[in-house]
Amino acid sequence: MPKNQAEERYLLRMNLNAGNRDRAHFQAQLKTLPGTSYEVVPQPTKSETVAYAHAAAFDYFVNTVVTVATVAGGLASIAQLLLDLIRKRGEKELLVKFNSKSIRIKGNMSRDDVVAILRNAAKVVSRENGEHIITNEKDKHQLQMLTKKRQATKENIQAYETIVETFEARPKLNSWQDRKYRAYKKKLAGFRGRLTRLDRAVRKLRTKTTSA
Repeated sequence: MPKNQAEERYLLRMNLNAGNRDRAHFQAQLKTLPGTSYEVVPQPTKSETVAYAHAAAFDYFVNTVVTVATVAGGLASIAQLLLDLIRKRGEKELLVKFNSKSIRIKGNMSRDDVVAILRNAAKVVSRENGEHIITNEKDKHQLQMLTKKRQATKENIQAYETIVETFEARPKLNSWQDRKYRAYKKKLAGFRGRLTRLDRAVRKLRTKTTSA
């Protein structure tokens, strides 16, 4: 293969409805593809990833974005993943949105037909650019998650501050109340420490994504 082709990547951004186990399977399979970087949002939890092969219960579908930068050979594996997803669900087709264009992939299509769809929807980029785009996607997703955790931590701090202030407003505490008061103060200090760490992580990622 010529060097310039070896350095090329096919960049795909697929938007589809997928369950937790679907995302776990996608992520596990994409990880095995050589010359491929990817981001699946939302990501499955570790327990969902481990349990994928053994789970049979109904799976809740949510809007899922799969961004992939892969070599030409990776398109065949991704095409097979989509066909397997249709057959696993027992459906006839899968609606996939590529950027602004939606395409119905039929379960009875050949893998080569699906590869042709993927190839037409993909943008050809350099290896470096492809990896850079996926890294940016990961950073943006991580920033969103950290921002949500930061907001939840701030709400916890406000709740514990109210409780601690209630105890401190009392002229005297009995032994049980004093133990509870100290426990709540310890919890409050823990949340404040977590907020400090989250603030630091958010600032670092914002600086990184802004300068990218």
